[in-house]
Amino acid sequence: MQNCRTGIITEELKKDKIMFETFDYGKFEIENGKYKDPNRSSDIYVFGRGREVMASWTDIYEIPPFPYFYWSYKEFYEQPNQPNTIKEKGKYFGDVRLGSFGRIEIGHWYYFDEKGKLIKEVDEDKKFGKFSYNEVLKFLDSKKDINLNTGEGRDKFEVQYYYSDKSTKKLWKIFVKIGEPQDGPPPPGYKYEKGETISYSYQKGKYYYLDGDTGEQIKTTDKRLLDYKEIIPNFEEKFPKLIESAQIYKTHEGKAYTQAEWQAYEEKEYEAYCKRTGRPYTPKSQEPTAENQGDKSPFLAEDWEKGDDKTPRKKGFWDNLFG
Repeated sequence: MQNCRTGIITEELKKDKIMFETFDYGKFEIENGKYKDPNRSSDIYVFGRGREVMASWTDIYEIPPFPYFYWSYKEFYEQPNQPNTIKEKGKYFGDVRLGSFGRIEIGHWYYFDEKGKLIKEVDEDKKFGKFSYNEVLKFLDSKKDINLNTGEGRDKFEVQYYYSDKSTKKLWKIFVKIGEPQDGPPPPGYKYEKGETISYSYQKGKYYYLDGDTGEQIKTTDKRLLDYKEIIPNFEEKFPKLIESAQIYKTHEGKAYTQAEWQAYEEKEYEAYCKRTGRPYTPKSQEPTAENQGDKSPFLAEDWEKGDDKTPRKKGFWDNLFG
């Protein structure tokens, strides 16, 4: 079963008993009515030590006591005038909060026909790489975002897992919530209907992107994230700056450069040029004003130095370098 000291999900927990199950919601409601939370939805039952159940006639979501970092799901066939029979069951990993969608299937999932006979079993863990959900838990624990010993923070993070049968790449996307959601105006560009008033709920937080095999952390500004483009849906919309940074800006001597790479190359060559010619050199990043930038713009943006309206262009740095 569960390790008594931590919330690590053990091998035993990943499997469930394959047995015929029925569920009588009316009976469940009568027996557990005292556990209903008056401040929440009428179908939520709160038991001790963090255990919660959301039940209806056809399905049950159950959050186990602390420090467990998973939750269970069972769906039933609706049977007239008799207890409903099991249809499917399994476990989720992610935001341990009833009603949440920031979760993924883990362990073994079981599917039954209306007579309760097992017709399919799926090992959801096969989709994971070497850096699986237990490694994610250890990572979040090391960052103090959760506490594996107490279960603290188990409702404060959401997960997405990107993978494809057509790719060897795997990637975890984790959102750790900070504080409570705050109401605010709709995003810029939102078009109001006549007479409409609307507010949005915003959740502050931080993101982690972790390689699904190595666990290496990748920042959203890191070009290495482009390696996962084929497995992340709508990548271009989510990371437009990365797409722009990867576009070929210029080709020189058979080598392709992005705009950032070309500007860095220009800077390096310009510095060497200044040293050869005895000119003063100021790195572009240290030039504080637009006026100062103007002095060097011919070297950074064009292959020729600019003259004024009455003076033709003269040979300059890039002409000497490449001409």
